[in-house]
Amino acid sequence: AKVDAYANLLDSLVQADPYPIYSYGEFTTEVNRIKNFLSDRHSFLSNYSELNVSGLDILDVNYATNGQSKVPPNAGEGVQVSARFNGSAGLYKAFLYYGSGWVGAFQKVEMLDDGNHNDGVAGDGIYGADIPAFGAGTYVRYYIEAQANDSSLTATYMPQGAEHDVYIYQVKLNSANSDLVINEFMASNNNSVADSEGDFDDWIELYNLGSSSIDLGGYFLSDDGSKLTKWQFPIGTTIDANDYLIIWADNEGSQSSSAELHADFKISAGGEALYLLDRDSMLVDRIVFSDQISDQGYARVPNGIGSFTSQNPTFADNNDLATSVEEGLHAATSFVLYPNPSSTSVWVTLNRPSPNEQLKVYDIQGRLIKQLAVQKEMNIDLSNWAHGLYYVQYQGVSKKLIVQH
Repeated sequence: AKVDAYANLLDSLVQADPYPIYSYGEFTTEVNRIKNFLSDRHSFLSNYSELNVSGLDILDVNYATNGQSKVPPNAGEGVQVSARFNGSAGLYKAFLYYGSGWVGAFQKVEMLDDGNHNDGVAGDGIYGADIPAFGAGTYVRYYIEAQANDSSLTATYMPQGAEHDVYIYQVKLNSANSDLVINEFMASNNNSVADSEGDFDDWIELYNLGSSSIDLGGYFLSDDGSKLTKWQFPIGTTIDANDYLIIWADNEGSQSSSAELHADFKISAGGEALYLLDRDSMLVDRIVFSDQISDQGYARVPNGIGSFTSQNPTFADNNDLATSVEEGLHAATSFVLYPNPSSTSVWVTLNRPSPNEQLKVYDIQGRLIKQLAVQKEMNIDLSNWAHGLYYVQYQGVSKKLIVQH
């Protein structure tokens, strides 16, 4: 049916082609040959014995840090992964594959039921293996392979799409005690303010809340959680007490000078995250945001200490001077989902968390499937959720969450 649908889209164009490289008759013949090939291939695979052997079911996949389930590790802490396996053939061997970053090779380690790998009691049917410690902020990917105890050692995987669909967690970032904050940024600058070259580029404003100057030489700024050292502040960069510093996010780092700083990335107006780290890779500040409005700043109000809101920009100045847009705009951005879509977990960041409110998640049929007491930042594990569309609701605002596996 799909071949016919595509052929119908092309049919009249092929007949009308003034410079054909084959005849219309050859076109229709090849359409039938494609359909015959697919039919023959389907028949062959359907009757191929090794492809019709049932593998094992991989159940109750979990990761834990120091015995605490689904708690991301700190730098220097390893993670223990466990699972159960079910099937008539029985388990021959199970393996855990893990790797750091979004891409790259995986390491392989056997999962054991010996009571020493967060697998409960030896011989209880729960198997475990360890993922070693990684540095702060590192994303770690992993998946599981189960080999059935049959003549083919039939393999199954969880997630089923491994290695392109995997479980992911992020090592926690250690936070620095600092008076420096990301105070405002603009991700869609059409004609608001230009740099020294006359370009209307994205920009980020830092603010020093403290009473003394801060040496920024060797600090890092990034929009990529998997590459936190994306752009480094030049040696000699400082920000005075109660002062502001602008970094142009225009992917033109070579333009940086003593008078103007340019980062090696641009900000996505569709939403992402910004990270500020000190020279020891300690997290100074992090902002997660959703869709941005052209020529509107996204700023802390009150200045330096408040939640972020969209308003008229206050480039290198106190954010309290701006006239905020209507409250409905703030309500629409009262919380952020990131990343979205996701297959493993989603971060929920609330602009104004209220201890009397709850965050609720509904499925596409409107059934309440999760309810959480609110915090400034929350992580929801999606690994066992069915793929599809969900709605996250907080303070009367609903946002779509797409779960992909």
